[in-house]
Amino acid sequence: MKMRDFKYIDIHSHPHFSDFDKDREQLFDRMRELGVGTIAIGTGKATSAKVLELARKHEFIWASIGQHPTEQEEFDESFYREILENDKERQIVAIGECGLDYFRMDARDESERKRQKRLFESQIALAVEFGLPLILHIRSSANRSDAHDDAYEILKEWKGRHSELHLHMHFFTGGVELAEKFLELDASFGIPGVVTFKSAHDLHGAVTIIPRDKILLESDAPYAAPVPHRGKRNEPTFVSFTLEKIAELRGDDKEALRKQILKNSQKYFQIF
Repeated sequence: MKMRDFKYIDIHSHPHFSDFDKDREQLFDRMRELGVGTIAIGTGKATSAKVLELARKHEFIWASIGQHPTEQEEFDESFYREILENDKERQIVAIGECGLDYFRMDARDESERKRQKRLFESQIALAVEFGLPLILHIRSSANRSDAHDDAYEILKEWKGRHSELHLHMHFFTGGVELAEKFLELDASFGIPGVVTFKSAHDLHGAVTIIPRDKILLESDAPYAAPVPHRGKRNEPTFVSFTLEKIAELRGDDKEALRKQILKNSQKYFQIF
């Protein structure tokens, strides 16, 4: 597929997950037919190898490699460095998903926070060294902003030293205040299918104030399918429903917004 053939880029999906084992090729056929590309996201060594393999086989898939904050395996920097150095075709377009996730941990477990921060900064350093954007997974404890606060301070320090580092907020569901905070770091925002939910009031407000050139579409497939597929397995082709809702909330022309978001995908992740 050439650039002119793409209508949508799903910036974050997991097509390598077992959820797609029975009909993965049919999914890929739908993506080709509808002009949908995706960045397949690694969450550890095994999945990073899988997404890179998919990217090498399919011209509409790119790879992001890294380790999820809740993944307990020891971070193997040499593994990631080797595949980055050998990526002559530039199929790896980002580092991540990486960041901080305090949602499922004991809030009193300071050692786990420190472990996640070390893991996070190791991947930030790789992104800086190889000139790649970071795909950020940040999830705070229930009814708190702790992980976002800690991540902001870490990223602010790194951006102060490396202004060229691009930060992408994966699965952003926060409100106006949180969006404005990370806009200070010049971040872009992946808007998921959650935006189509009637209950997503905070996100609805944020979508109206995030600049058009900072908005990207993501499915996080197989999770969080948008209305009208809510509750079913998600897939990259469903980002069209997410776009429709974003355009409605902003009062934007849908086609103009689609083209702008496609440009954003190309700009931030150097794809096509």
